[in-house]
Order: sequence, then structure tokens, then C-alpha cells
Amino acid sequence: MLRLKWLPSAAALSILTATGLSVLPSKVTAQQAVAAAKPLAAQALLDGAYKKSKAEHKPVLVMFHATWCGWCKRLEAVMAKPEFKSAFEANYIVLPLDVMENGAKKATDENPGGAGIMKTLGGEKSGLPFYAVLDAKGKKLADSNVMPGSQNIGYPGSPE
Repeated sequence: MLRLKWLPSAAALSILTATGLSVLPSKVTAQQAVAAAKPLAAQALLDGAYKKSKAEHKPVLVMFHATWCGWCKRLEAVMAKPEFKSAFEANYIVLPLDVMENGAKKATDENPGGAGIMKTLGGEKSGLPFYAVLDAKGKKLADSNVMPGSQNIGYPGSPE
């Protein structure tokens, strides 16, 4: 068995497990490794999305959310429905980034650097969910600050 001093991310762990390789210390279970895995850095995820965007000729849809955000969960539930999921996947590289977590969730769920990216894209004071559409080079094409006064539409719960 190959032994390393670090624990792989959940995605890396699933790839390694599928290939039959093990990188876990002998007393660590796969479930413990997934639980101990830290969220990936937002910029690394965004860079990967840009590469995929260029290869697939689709813009990147960056979705900023948090575990405590009820409106985020509603939006994610709609986006996960088959009829919407296929439309989003056919037209965008969808990248969810976890931001604005509290307490212990900051270390276990938040993508490091995500808040800075959100600020750069104009979402610092927008609330959640905030989303932006970017081209393969990172140029912002649109965002969810479309309400009067450049306020975030987020996930509209009423026609207003």
C-alpha cells in the first residue's frame, strides 16, 4: 500500500479508489478521509473551469452559495431537476463556490479565496446566492445584480 502524509480530497479519493489504489494510512477509513478533506481553493477550481470552458466553448456560470443559505438551497434544487440540469450543463460550465460560512463550517465547507473572487465579480455586498457568467478568459459577461440599483436578484421568491 502506498502511504502518504496527507489525505486526498474527496474527488481524488474517489478516482484513486476506482482504480484500486490506496493512499490512506492503514487506520484511516475512506469515510474519515472524505470528512477530513478540505475544500479546494476557489481559484484552482475557477482555473479548471476556464480550461473546460475553452475546450467546450461554453461560458462559466459561477454560483456563490453557503450551507446556511435557504435561497441557495432552493436554487440548487431547481437546477438539479433533470429538465433544468441538462439545460445548464448543455450551455454552461457550472462552478459552485462555497463562501460566507460561519464557525467551523469556514474550514470544512468554504472554498478558500471564494469571497475574494466574489468581491472581484461585484458580489461583495450582494448577498447569496450570487452568480456570474464568465468567458473562458475570465471576462464577466453578466451577473445577478440585475435589480434596480444593481441589487442582486438571487433566487426570486416573488415577482417584485
